[in-house]
Amino acid sequence: GLASMQLVQVEQLEMATPKNNWTTVTLYCDDTAVAKKLAVNTRATALCIACGKSIKMLGDVFVARAQDDNNDLYKRLDFYAADFTLDAEWVQLARLQNESMAKGGYAGTTVTAKQLSKFESDLEKWVQTKLQEWDGDATVMKKYETNTAHGRATKPT
Repeated sequence: GLASMQLVQVEQLEMATPKNNWTTVTLYCDDTAVAKKLAVNTRATALCIACGKSIKMLGDVFVARAQDDNNDLYKRLDFYAADFTLDAEWVQLARLQNESMAKGGYAGTTVTAKQLSKFESDLEKWVQTKLQEWDGDATVMKKYETNTAHGRATKPT
């Protein structure tokens, strides 16, 4: 039943952003650790603090790394013992992200002019492809004609 259900606390240490190639590091632990009176996990707590999160971790933890853009891209990535160090590059980036978030900012929104230009180019190609598909699909065109007869849609110029 519900009483025997294991709950998990999820703590995102590094947020996925274009700047870090959509890499995220997440720590998982027992959500009922306080009730179970589990001991402080000093290594995991130190890692959280180094990442700019002032939280105390209790009991066993699991750390996972993935590449995730919250769209089509999702890939689990290796997380080696050497990555579990307080001076690792990803930890420094996570600290900056989390400090920015704590100040009310949003880390990871900065993109270069080159990235923006590529995004605009990719978006334009996508729009043109969709318009060609739309214009070449008789079913969509019939629906468009039906909707415009009722004043629900306008054809883009």
